[in-house]
Amino acid sequence: MDILFCTIGAFTVQNLGSNIQVLICIVTKTSFKMLSTEMVIGFTIVYIICYLTCAAKIKNFPNISQNRVRVLWVAIISLCVCWLLQSWLISEKLDMVMACRVPFVFCCILSLFMQFGLLEQSRLNEENLALEQLIKENAKQYELSKKTVEIINMKCHDLKHRILELEQAGNADHG
Repeated sequence: MDILFCTIGAFTVQNLGSNIQVLICIVTKTSFKMLSTEMVIGFTIVYIICYLTCAAKIKNFPNISQNRVRVLWVAIISLCVCWLLQSWLISEKLDMVMACRVPFVFCCILSLFMQFGLLEQSRLNEENLALEQLIKENAKQYELSKKTVEIINMKCHDLKHRILELEQAGNADHG
């Protein structure tokens, strides 16, 4: 599951880089080539930004797939939508039209934010549950300590009265 999650993220990043490359070619009015300056620039920018915003944060998630089925489904659905729409654009020969590529850039960005945003939300929910459990345990410990202090206070009070009784009995014997 972790590998699937990362693969979908990697595909989305690659798709984003490819769309940025095509947009650079359209803006600079150069022809699309698989290995070009536009490709290097586009992919370098995309990979650096995606690393800083997504991949670097994945270290906070030691086990991505654990109880995160919703995150995985969102990633799979966004992958399928992007792939199907991209295939349709290519088949209709609309893949070099800027108006068609810009929405794909936003779709890829949105997909990455949803994928990693839901992952972050899931992690925060788990932390909240752990904190709530800790608070409950601390409350139980506080109540136990409070009862212990009350018992000690009662024993001290009883002991104080007993000492007074003994002192009075001792004074009565000497007087």
